[in-house]
Amino acid sequence: MLDVVAVREHRCMPSTIVSFHAHPDDEAILVGGTLAMAADAGHRVVLVFATRGDLGEVADGVLAPDEALAELSRRYFTSHGPATVSDFSWWSGLTVADSRNAIALLGSALVSEVVGETTYWIASGAAPAAVTKNAIHLLPNYDEYFIGFRDRSAILDVVKGFSLLPGNPMFTAHVIVHDGQLIGGWKRSLSLKSVAVDVRLVSKLKPAARKALLATATQYGEFLGLPVEVTSHE
Repeated sequence: MLDVVAVREHRCMPSTIVSFHAHPDDEAILVGGTLAMAADAGHRVVLVFATRGDLGEVADGVLAPDEALAELSRRYFTSHGPATVSDFSWWSGLTVADSRNAIALLGSALVSEVVGETTYWIASGAAPAAVTKNAIHLLPNYDEYFIGFRDRSAILDVVKGFSLLPGNPMFTAHVIVHDGQLIGGWKRSLSLKSVAVDVRLVSKLKPAARKALLATATQYGEFLGLPVEVTSHE
């Protein structure tokens, strides 16, 4: 159920509010007034229903359970692979047994490779990863690159020894990735005339990487239509 206070608090920051309901018209009974208030405040309101209100029949185009499992598996490993069964289970909320079944349903559409003692799955025929140098990404804290995997050890080589738990000021906001590796965190402060990007890194960047960081921050400012000011703590 939506929080009326939260809607009021964010009046100054228009956003998208998604309201989930089991049946059509449920929103009118439960949260119609709140959604109307949100829409009046400038928010985009999206309604999602689990059914169309049909009784006793499955609508055309609805996947059977095994088809749905296979499609979910295909989409995950196509967009996230290489990934493990545990990663897929974490991301999807499926049990490990159902996750293994979903992979099996795809047959040759997925291929596996063992690295050390871990088996990774990826879509068959997936294009090889492009080799990048000094690629910097300013990612939101719930970006799929970080949160879409249960085991994130592959991207944590640089930050080994640093706590990623809440309370570490370096990682309380968003994350910075350099050539695939997590190297620190960042946060923004918006004003009417500019956006300030505060960067906290685990180690000092080399000149080429620093130039790439400034270029990425500048692109972010251009996206917002504001000049950017970068402050770096290393």
